[in-house]
This record gives sequence, structure tokens and C-alpha cells, in this order.
Amino acid sequence: MTLALDLEDLHVGWAGQDELFALANLRLEKGQSLFISGSSGSGKTSLLSVLSGVLVARKGRCHVLGYDFTALAAPARDQVRGESMGIIFQQFNLLGFMSVLDNVLMPTRLFARRNEGACRLYGSAFKQAQSLLEQLGVAPQFWHQAAHQLSVGQQQRVAAARAFMGEPMLVLADEPTSALDDLHRDRFLELLASVGGQARASLVVVSHDQRLANRFDQRLVLGRLAGTSE
Repeated sequence: MTLALDLEDLHVGWAGQDELFALANLRLEKGQSLFISGSSGSGKTSLLSVLSGVLVARKGRCHVLGYDFTALAAPARDQVRGESMGIIFQQFNLLGFMSVLDNVLMPTRLFARRNEGACRLYGSAFKQAQSLLEQLGVAPQFWHQAAHQLSVGQQQRVAAARAFMGEPMLVLADEPTSALDDLHRDRFLELLASVGGQARASLVVVSHDQRLANRFDQRLVLGRLAGTSE
């Protein structure tokens, strides 16, 4: 089976700073899910930055969706991220003045491949946006409201719908349940797994909450120099 992630002897750090962490190896098959945890400052969000191509590892192998991210120039990594990844940011990064539907449709308007994926799955990007919002519990009466008018939980669901638009091969989520109580947290993770399975996307979730770990195919704990996946 094709690997979504293939990392080995990875050393990561921001320019001008000490090394954040090193990772011995990590392999994630297409369609599988990975839970990443660790103490504050252990490098969880930085690892997501590496996987999304925003940050380049100082050393080691970093193959994401078959691309060698240590060899690709920044514009090429940006293209891979836009065409093939969905990202659920910790702060959601919705455009508050735009409607819910316009926020969700954005990947398909910016990248032809994402629009083609939505059309292949649902006939049109608009139909996929409606379907994802319904699955994630955002009722139709909210679809034409400005995103900033929604509750935090609703914004979280809108951000998830946007990430899954257009058949992404990899979805990265940074603390996606941090603002939710236990009931809504569990429901949200069930929805993520369900939508991800339908889209055949690999799912990587960063969280400090170890109670979530058993929901995932693999688990990775950062904080020691040589991390390995379980």
C-alpha cells in the first residue's frame, strides 16, 4: 500500500534556533490515522509544519504523499499542500466576513485538482460542501451567515468541512477538539473519522489529550530525542 508518510532520522528546528526534536522513524499508510501527543514545547505543531511543507527538516528523510519535501522548493511544497492536503488549524483560520459556504468552497476555487475531486465525488463542489456541512452538524440556516457569527463549535465544524473538500489525500488537524467538552469532542472525532474514511484520506491529529489516542491506527509521543510510532 502507498505510504502517506515516510519519515526517517528526522531532525527539526526553526532557523537560528536549537533543534526542537528528532524523530527516528514514522510510516503511515494511505487511509490510516495518526495521533501525535507530547508536552508543551515538544514540537507537535512544528511536526505538522514539516508534514505540510511549511518547515523543512534540517536532516533526514521526509517523504509526504510520495514527495521528497527536503528536495522540493517552497513553491512546489505550497502546490502539494494546496492540491492534496486539508488543514484544520487550531484557531480555525476562517475568513470571518465570508459566508460559511464560501469558506468551505475556498479550496475548490483556488485549486483545480480540489474542484475536480469534488465534482468526481458529488457532481459539483457546491453539493459536496452541502453534504459535508450536513454530516458535520452545521444546519442549512447557518450556511449563508458570516463565519464570525457562528459559535466556536460551529466554526470548528466549518473548518473541518473545508479541510475535506475536493478529495484531499492527507488531512492535518492541530488541537481540533481543544474548545469542546467531552460529549462534543467525542462526537466531533467520530465525524472526522467518518468523513475521512469516505474521502479515503489519511488523518493526522495533534492533541495534548491522551484520552483520544485509542481512536487512531497509530500513536506518536514527542518529547524524547528519538521518537518512534507505536
